[in-house]
Amino acid sequence: MVTLLLLLLPLFAACFILITRSPLYKQIALAASIAELAIALFALATFVPDASMQFAASYSWMPEIGVNFKVGMDGISILLVLLTAV
Repeated sequence: MVTLLLLLLPLFAACFILITRSPLYKQIALAASIAELAIALFALATFVPDASMQFAASYSWMPEIGVNFKVGMDGISILLVLLTAV
């Protein structure tokens, strides 16, 4: 769920700014960025350094043709998530 939240939060924030055309777009973008950083730091704090895939989420996207959506974080990707969040 954490990885899905890290993927969708910037998308929802950008769509919200685009749809509302609020003059507070800079503050909304800053709040979304801070929330993204907080979620990434939470993921780092709860990360267990082993060889398994953590924070995994798997959803059947188009089951008729066998397409699934699967995300997760391992040891190297948690560092890359932090790098993009900062």
